Amino acid sequence: MLEARELRLSISGKTILDGVSARFQAGEISVVTGPNGSGKSRFMHSLAGLETPDSGEVLLDSQPYPGRDQRLGTGVGLVFQQPELQVIEQTVEQDILFGLRNIGLDPDRRQEILEESILWSGLESHRHQDPGTLSGGELRRLALASVLAMGPRYILLDEPFENLDYPGVAETLHQIIKIRDRGCGVIIVTHGLEKCLAHADRLLLMKSGRIIADALPERVLPFLEDHDVRRPGMKIRDMSWLRS
Repeated sequence: MLEARELRLSISGKTILDGVSARFQAGEISVVTGPNGSGKSRFMHSLAGLETPDSGEVLLDSQPYPGRDQRLGTGVGLVFQQPELQVIEQTVEQDILFGLRNIGLDPDRRQEILEESILWSGLESHRHQDPGTLSGGELRRLALASVLAMGPRYILLDEPFENLDYPGVAETLHQIIKIRDRGCGVIIVTHGLEKCLAHADRLLLMKSGRIIADALPERVLPFLEDHDVRRPGMKIRDMSWLRS
């Protein structure tokens, strides 16, 4: 289980997180939404260990995360809203290998994970390509593959459908479902509920640095517009950009 307990964070006197608590289970897809400025991205950064709250704690399997001897990304991985910001190497395969070198895997194991990641992401024909020449959907798949190669049990995705066309959204959604099917917990921050809510186990609504609703999507959906979040004009079972 991944758990946030009473996370509080202020920046320049402004409250960003105001006592945020939540629990996430492996093998589930959770969707987090809310108006701009509600604290969603800072919450994700805190869960991933990239932001240190003023108070509160993040626990992974009842232990503080990240632990003293635990590398960032090995328990909880985060894919940024702009994946190009975390793709740093000159080729697709070198970018996947970057994190594996940092966690000290031996060369044979690194190569094994690289081949698995290339195959999983469908980037076999791009392995020697400059990431800057990839399409938006391909770049997001590379970012996902690089994060997954580190072996996290939870994957956090900040606006994963941003600026993607229909094929790019469908590709990304396929990857998300494959991650869930591997037993990972998936947490998606998005305004694009119509693209993915059909696959969600729960919907969390944030506002003013707090989680004000956390329940089955059908229970939260009727209240979205009361809190400045656009409610898609369709039934939950139709909120997917995957073809039936």
